[in-house]
Amino acid sequence: MEQLDLLWNYQKLDMQMDEYEDIKRNSPLRQKLIKLINYLKEQQEQLLSLNDEVDKKTHAYSKIRHEFENIKRSVKSDEEWLASDSAKDFKRLDEVEEKFIKSKGKLKNKQQELQLLIKDMESLGTKLDEIKVSINKAKKEYAEVKQKYDMELGKIQESCEKIKAKKEELEKKVDKNLLNKYRSLKSRRVMAMVSIEQDRCAGCNMSLASLVIQKVKEHKTVVECENCGRILYVAAQESSDA
Repeated sequence: MEQLDLLWNYQKLDMQMDEYEDIKRNSPLRQKLIKLINYLKEQQEQLLSLNDEVDKKTHAYSKIRHEFENIKRSVKSDEEWLASDSAKDFKRLDEVEEKFIKSKGKLKNKQQELQLLIKDMESLGTKLDEIKVSINKAKKEYAEVKQKYDMELGKIQESCEKIKAKKEELEKKVDKNLLNKYRSLKSRRVMAMVSIEQDRCAGCNMSLASLVIQKVKEHKTVVECENCGRILYVAAQESSDA
């Protein structure tokens, strides 16, 4: 078998490998796994953000609660004074009553702030619970899909290993310079080597001169398409039949 025939068969194996790579990339199971991974990342980020918000609300709650207790003690102290015999001091009485009224107003405001904070924290708690449920559900689904994808990937990998072994055998037989030329072309094009179909390059569809076609059929030298640069090929059997 001539060098170009060997290289042609090598390319066939290469294309099979490419097909398997496409199958792996475009696998519905793989796409689903990617979506689940992205979803889990989003949920984790949202979870961290909500936890941070809960910490801030908790800190704010502690601060307002402390202020509330201080005002409450002040109000109680004023109430006790107003109920005592000392309340007969009218000048002091006016001052304490004014302070008492202001403190009661502050107390009411702080109570409202606390109620709003509690409501916000309860709402955040509900959201956190919902996200945790969603994360656990997504993790379970991910594990199930991953198991199926691993099985699918295992079968593909098994086929790829067989093709790889055949390629390695051919690599030993193909001229190194020819193989390097092929790989250089393959890095830029899907197919580095194309057949001649109806006197045209099957890669770019350019019409080929009779002399060029004859050189390709002789298999004495590597002939490239003047337009696209691909290696032109005609099977040895076809050459002898022509």
